[in-house]
Amino acid sequence: MFRAVYLTFEGDFRGTEEQRHHLHESPKVMTVPLMVLAVGAVFAGWVGIPKLATYDFNFFAHLFDRVLRPVHGLEAGEHEMKWAIEAALIALSVVVAALGWLAVARPIYLRGGRGGLEGGEAWARRFPGLNRVLANKYYVDEFYDATVIRGFWATARGLFRFDSVFIDGFLVHGARNLALAVSKISGLFDKFVVDGIVNMVGSILSGFSALFRRVQTGYVSNYALVLAVGMFALVCLYLVLQRG
Repeated sequence: MFRAVYLTFEGDFRGTEEQRHHLHESPKVMTVPLMVLAVGAVFAGWVGIPKLATYDFNFFAHLFDRVLRPVHGLEAGEHEMKWAIEAALIALSVVVAALGWLAVARPIYLRGGRGGLEGGEAWARRFPGLNRVLANKYYVDEFYDATVIRGFWATARGLFRFDSVFIDGFLVHGARNLALAVSKISGLFDKFVVDGIVNMVGSILSGFSALFRRVQTGYVSNYALVLAVGMFALVCLYLVLQRG
């Protein structure tokens, strides 16, 4: 943060003369909200400090206290950090921040009283590896992209291939193709076997009915002739059987 402050407000102006001529303070519609945000940034953290003076003022710690304690089975005061430890951690954080400002940012970006970008460029030339790590924010974004983002993409592509190849391809399309094949075989069997037998029976009955229609003439003389022929055939059969 102090690097940003020194690069913004210290050192020589890095713009053009025309840009220098047009420099002016922002209007109140921008500066007043920034002041409000600055006050919030300074004092908002105090809301979470435990046991401020003699009163437990840690609002955030007790915001969901009645909900989270029964879930985790904790009693009031159980597993709470002591005030001395928290105060030591707060002091350590302030000391680290102050050292970062006074021992790192100030000597680099206020180097020789000139300040600004020149000191940062000299520090980058002196420690190129460390400067590269800091400039890339410890490669957190790259690590997150290589693990989480690409991992999720790889998982999504794998699931997509599994869905398209196995689920849709093998199961859905395979079941569809199997149903189509079975339906075609069933259609052929029904057409040539079942319908063939039915049509054959119908053809046989139709042939016999055509033959029998010739017998059913409706003339009594024809029926008497048939009866006489039948009687003659029976007598002949009887005589043949008697001789045998």
